[in-house]
Amino acid sequence: MGGSRQALRRVVHAERIDHEAHGAAWRARWHEEAPDQRPDGAPGATPSGPDSAPGTS
Repeated sequence: MGGSRQALRRVVHAERIDHEAHGAAWRARWHEEAPDQRPDGAPGATPSGPDSAPGTS
């Protein structure tokens, strides 16, 4: 029984590591894209903040 529990923990740990790596890669690709390439409604899809106000350079 103990061996089965340890095997299950190893599998869960490996799955968690894989999932986190996939998420990190997706976030890295998302941050590399220009704001106009992001889907509508995505954070950063439209510029906001003091630097993006019309008439300011």
